[in-house]
Parts: sequence; structure tokens; C-alpha cells
Amino acid sequence: MTHIFVSHATRDRKLLVSLERALQSQSKGELTIWHSDNLTVGLDWTREIQRRIVIADAYVLLVTESYSQSLDSAYEMGMISQAHQNRHVPAIPVWQHPATPELSPLRNLLGVSLPQTNSRDFEEALQRAADQILKAVDQSISSRKNGVRSCLLPSPG
Repeated sequence: MTHIFVSHATRDRKLLVSLERALQSQSKGELTIWHSDNLTVGLDWTREIQRRIVIADAYVLLVTESYSQSLDSAYEMGMISQAHQNRHVPAIPVWQHPATPELSPLRNLLGVSLPQTNSRDFEEALQRAADQILKAVDQSISSRKNGVRSCLLPSPG
């Protein structure tokens, strides 16, 4: 079972649900997606986030305008950045306009772009993004099994 941790801003729940659906539909049931909306009342938020980041096979960061302004998202981004560097697990930003990669600490990570949710091209772009994310995760898992440290998103195509 592959585990993906998705970092998102609370305001972006609709986008999160759409991406989660797209990933699940392409993964053939071999995927566990975890995000802070899965937290159970009474759990230590910080400890549970850290635990989920440690066991993840990949990190997806939904970078939107709301994400860029969220303190919780900044906290998760910091933990993911550290884990990404230490564990060589892919960290894949999913940029949605008007979030700008140039101003983000994630600007050096190759990611995917999505149009606004109400765009005509949104569903198609979402499916392409899910496909690229799953390919990157599969490549990373295969590389780690073979002792190679790779955490790059494959080129579109």
C-alpha cells in the first residue's frame, strides 16, 4: 500500500477532495491518502501530522493563495521539507493560480500546475496532475527498492 500525505489549507477543501478523487480513481485501490481533515478529535495534532509525514511514500502540497497565507500550512511545509531532504521521498507541489512558485520556499521543486477550479480545463488538468503524481511516487518507490535516491517528478508526456 502506498501512502501519500497531502498538505493543504483548510479553505481549499474542495480542491483537496477533487485531487483525492482523481488520485484514487487512477490508483486502482492501492493508495492511502492522508491529510489533516482525517484527524480524530482528541489527537495531538502536531504528533499525528509528524507521524503521518514519517510513514508517507510521497508528499503533495496543494499550493494556493490560501496555503501561502496559512500558518498551519507553513508548519507542515517545514516538516515536509525536512523529511523530503532526509528521506529522499518526493515532495510534489501542486500550484493553483494565483499562487506563484517564484515566491515560495518550494520554488526549486518540480511540480504540476492547475487552473482555477471553475475553469473548463480543470478536470482534464486534474487528471493529468494525478497521473504525474502517481508516476513520481511509483518511480520513487522503485528507486528506493533498488537503492537509488530519486525524488524527481517525471517530465510530462
